Amino acid sequence: MINAFRKTIYVIPPFKIMNQLFARMDDKKTIRLMTCNTVPEAHMIKGRLENEGIDCFLKNEEATNMLPMFNNMAGGGVQIMVFEKDFERAEEIVNNDLSGEED
Repeated sequence: MINAFRKTIYVIPPFKIMNQLFARMDDKKTIRLMTCNTVPEAHMIKGRLENEGIDCFLKNEEATNMLPMFNNMAGGGVQIMVFEKDFERAEEIVNNDLSGEED
C-alpha cells in the first residue's frame, strides 16, 4: 500500500531547461533604451516600465555601484535594456515622465 502513494518526480537536466528558455528568446532582440548615471534612477525607470507591462533589465549595475567615477566613459552608467518590440512604447513612457506630462 505504501508504494501506491509514492509520486514519481521527474528531474529535468539544467541544460534542457536552458535550451528551452533560449529557444523562446531567439526572436526577442534587446536594445538599450537609455543610460542612467545612478543605480536608484535606473531602478525608478525600470519600475515605471514594468508597471506599464514592459519587460526590461539593467546592465552594468554592479560596475556603476563599485566604480562611479567611470560613469562618463564610453559604456559607463547603468543601461536600461528593453525588447526591440517594446522600444517605441518604452521611449514614449520615459520621455513623458521626464518632461512631466500626464497621459
